[in-house]
Amino acid sequence: MVSHGQLFINTLARCRIDQSIMLQLLEHTDQVRLNVSPNIDQKRKAELGQFMTPASVANFMASLFTLKSLHSCRLLDAGAGIGSLSCAFIDRFAKGDFDFQSIEVVGYEIDDALRTHLHQTLNGYSDKLNIRPQIFAGDFIEHAVQMCKVGNGG
Repeated sequence: MVSHGQLFINTLARCRIDQSIMLQLLEHTDQVRLNVSPNIDQKRKAELGQFMTPASVANFMASLFTLKSLHSCRLLDAGAGIGSLSCAFIDRFAKGDFDFQSIEVVGYEIDDALRTHLHQTLNGYSDKLNIRPQIFAGDFIEHAVQMCKVGNGG
């Protein structure tokens, strides 16, 4: 039986990002979601709270952002998965929907295999746009609680 991690790597090889076509990264991410999601153990998926957000939902959520006059933006993706929500937001930035000069994406992902793809996707954007990804291994809520306990909540 192929492991979850190996299956994910095989899927990545079949769905290589074409970095010359920027706005197709969300579509690519959605294709990876469709290939990977059915192969994730359902119990593990439930334990980790993985939703694997479809592109249509990610686009809707990104459409709710209205701030346009900031010089830079810091986007928190607290359970980033493969990056669907970040991709939808960055696609809006790439199309000129925001006046930001730059975006810093702070993403947290607990699953090693999903985090691998998250790195690849966000780096695909940072090659073409002023995007600075910071990706953390772990649970955002646990990290935030620890930061608050030590008095460094910000």
